[in-house]
Amino acid sequence: MLSTFPGAQLINTMDECSHLSKHDNKFLQIFPVKPLFESCWEKKCSNRLIRWYFKNNRVQNFEFCKGEIRKGTKWTELEDSEIMRSWVIRRSVSVEEQLPNILHWSQITTFSDPIECSPLMEAVTTMQKNNDEMEEMAHVVLSTPLESVVPLGGKIRGIVQAFVQGGIKNYKIFFSDRCASVLTPEEHELVRHLRILIRNQVPILEFCLYAHASRDHQVNIQFHESLVASFYEYKANIEKQFGKVASQLPPGCSIHLSQQKGDERRASSFETSR
Repeated sequence: MLSTFPGAQLINTMDECSHLSKHDNKFLQIFPVKPLFESCWEKKCSNRLIRWYFKNNRVQNFEFCKGEIRKGTKWTELEDSEIMRSWVIRRSVSVEEQLPNILHWSQITTFSDPIECSPLMEAVTTMQKNNDEMEEMAHVVLSTPLESVVPLGGKIRGIVQAFVQGGIKNYKIFFSDRCASVLTPEEHELVRHLRILIRNQVPILEFCLYAHASRDHQVNIQFHESLVASFYEYKANIEKQFGKVASQLPPGCSIHLSQQKGDERRASSFETSR
C-alpha cells in the first residue's frame, strides 16, 4: 500500500487523527482488525463448516484491539502483576460492502467509541475464547479423519500443564474478598461468569482428551498419558476451589489410550452448562 501511495506517512492506530487533515503531507491509515462473527449464526446453525463460512465470508463488522499497560488502578492495588496491568482498548468498525468481495475493500461507514476492557473483562474474554477453541478443535478431530491431532494436543498441554506456572491461577485474585470489596455490580456479574467458564473448562478438557485418545495410531502414549495426569491434577485444583465438576462424556467412553483402542464409539455431540 505504501508503494501505491509514495511519500505517504503510515498511521497504524484508530486514535483520533482528524488534525492530520490540516497538514499538507499525505497519510495512509492502516490498522489490523479481526472479523466479528454474527452471533445469530452461532445460535441458528450447529454445522461446523457453515459456521466457519460465515466467520470468514460476508463479513461487515470488524474489531480493532490495542493493548495498554496501566499502573495505579484498583486492579494493580489488589495485585501488581502483568495480568492486572494489562488493559485492552477495543473499537468496532462497520463497512458498506460485505467482505471479501471482488475488490477486497469497502468504505468504512461507522466505527464505535473506544471500549476500555479491564483485566477482569479480558480474563472472561480469554476463558471464553479458549473454551470455544478447544471444543471446536475436538469436534474437528472426531469428525475429520485427515485433520492433524497435533494442534489439539498442544492446546490441551497449554492449558493443563500451564496451571503449575500460571494459567488460571492468575485469576485467583478475582475471587478474593479484597477484590469483592472494590467491584461494581457489573463486575460482580463478570466474576460469576468467569467462575462458570473455569468450571466448564474441565469437562471440555475431558472431551478434548477423549478426542485426542481417539487417534491412538497417531498419538504418543507417553505424551497422552502425561496430559491425562496433568488433567486430573488440574481438575482437582479446580474442584477444590469451585466445587465438584461432573463428567460430560457418554457412559463407556474413556480418556485413556488403552481403553480407547477397544471403544469404537465416538462422542459426536457435547454440551456443557453455560
